[in-house]
Amino acid sequence: MTSTSGQCALACVCISDTHGLHQSLPPLPDGDVLIHAGDCLGSGSVKSLEAFAEWFEAQPHRHKILVAGNHDDAIEKYPDLIPKLLPSTYYLQDRGIEIDGVKFWGSPWTPRFHGGAFMLDRGVIPPEIRFFTESRERQKQERRFEG
Repeated sequence: MTSTSGQCALACVCISDTHGLHQSLPPLPDGDVLIHAGDCLGSGSVKSLEAFAEWFEAQPHRHKILVAGNHDDAIEKYPDLIPKLLPSTYYLQDRGIEIDGVKFWGSPWTPRFHGGAFMLDRGVIPPEIRFFTESRERQKQERRFEG
């Protein structure tokens, strides 16, 4: 797709936090890229991962991106299943891809808070690093980088 300015444009459909209830969603809008940005599973079972993968792979979007979240225990426990169950999906875990000139980066990690998948203890972030995240500590992180 090309925008009126002549630049590449992608229609992205973004969902998250379906927690295994993906079958209950209304039909998704059309788009070039379908992004599931975490918490796709309702349990840590392989069966829940298989059910989600079957649904996600069946979506008509030309490109599909999956980033795991803190409820996606089966993805953390069984990473070797991802390419088998989601062969046409880009699974982003601390890596990026480029689609039609648009760069995407995905990382599932979150600060440890009550248990779950993809949790790490807090570390020290070098002051020269700039990042934005949807996290419980977002406001604290943003204040840290002011001035």
